[in-house]
Amino acid sequence: MRQRFANELGAASREARLQRGLTQAEVAERIGIAMEVYGRIERGVLLPSLPTFLGMCHVLEADPRVLLGFMSPGSSPGPQQTHEDPPHVRRLTRLARELDEDEVNALQGVAKVMLAGRKRPTS
Repeated sequence: MRQRFANELGAASREARLQRGLTQAEVAERIGIAMEVYGRIERGVLLPSLPTFLGMCHVLEADPRVLLGFMSPGSSPGPQQTHEDPPHVRRLTRLARELDEDEVNALQGVAKVMLAGRKRPTS
């Protein structure tokens, strides 16, 4: 399973790199790792450390879910939180994850009432 995961990560990284017209050496330099190490990652021989993986996402301008094989390139992220959410939305999401089902339902009710109060009647 680990090998399959490494192969998928490597293939997705290679695809993202080629789409951006970068060489392995350019990506490695921008991440701050040796070109040989990056080459092993792309070949599925080595799994990156978390800091290296985050650097790859940044340099390759790739969604981590795409590189990890959880989402295909160009697909919609759906209801999951994205890195583009503003801080206040991320804080609310973190808090909501700690609520039980009844509390989440109550929070949804409050949010619906708040949104309904903002709507202007159309004429």
